[in-house]
Amino acid sequence: MIVFKEWLEEGVIEMVPEHELNSKGHYLPHHPVFKPNSVPTKIRLVFNASCKWERDNVVKVFRHTSVVFGVRSSSFLLGAVILVHLSPVPTEQAYVVKLSKSFYIDNCVMSADNETELVDLVKCSTKILTDAKMDLRMWTSGPAGEEMRSILSRV
Repeated sequence: MIVFKEWLEEGVIEMVPEHELNSKGHYLPHHPVFKPNSVPTKIRLVFNASCKWERDNVVKVFRHTSVVFGVRSSSFLLGAVILVHLSPVPTEQAYVVKLSKSFYIDNCVMSADNETELVDLVKCSTKILTDAKMDLRMWTSGPAGEEMRSILSRV
């Protein structure tokens, strides 16, 4: 499957070495979801973390090198990871405290009072989280509509 090849190349997953195959482990059955019109991900793997099953003869066994999203603990783990990456950033740097309190699951929700604050907020937040290898994207705005979308497209 193309997704697995990309994940291997990106280091998201790795092959389990043969000498570790008989060790205890947790395996997640999965299936693909195809979303041809999706901008960030056209094929997404969905893991069934609550499935109980016996392991068959598996030709290739992979393991994730990071947290798997979509399981019950994912939002807690993501929050902890965000706080770990924000902790070395000086708190006097603009928006660090605001950013640390602005996540719900994997969405960041913040507000700005004017264009200058909006541009600073986007630039600062994006820089802080890019350093942590977290990509803030898909910015949107509320009632101000077209004017704010125009500003966001220039940042």
